[in-house]
Amino acid sequence: STALMELTADIDSFEKVVMDAEQYSQASEDDDVSDDGVEIMDVYIPRPNDLSTLRTLIAAWLHTGQAYRVLSIIIRAKHTILRPFYHKSAFLRNENYAKDFT
Repeated sequence: STALMELTADIDSFEKVVMDAEQYSQASEDDDVSDDGVEIMDVYIPRPNDLSTLRTLIAAWLHTGQAYRVLSIIIRAKHTILRPFYHKSAFLRNENYAKDFT
C-alpha cells in the first residue's frame, strides 16, 4: 500500500519512474530470459489497516477520476511492479491482453 500511496501523491512522477524502469529493464533483458530464477512471493495476507487504506485509495481514485490512469500505470509496469507477483505468461504481463484489460 505504500507504493500505491506514493503513486497517488504524485501520479506524474510515479508514472515517469515506472516508464524509465520499464525501458531500462527491456533494454537490458533478452526476450528469451525466463522468470524461472525470480522468486515468486509467498501468499500475502494483508492486515486490516492495509485493506482499509486500499479501499480508501480506490475510493479516492474513483472520486477523482484517476482509477483508469492508475490501473494503466500498474499494467504497464510488467518488468517492475508485476514481475514478482505474476509469471511471465500471466495475462497482465502480455502486451495485447494488458491493453485489452485497460
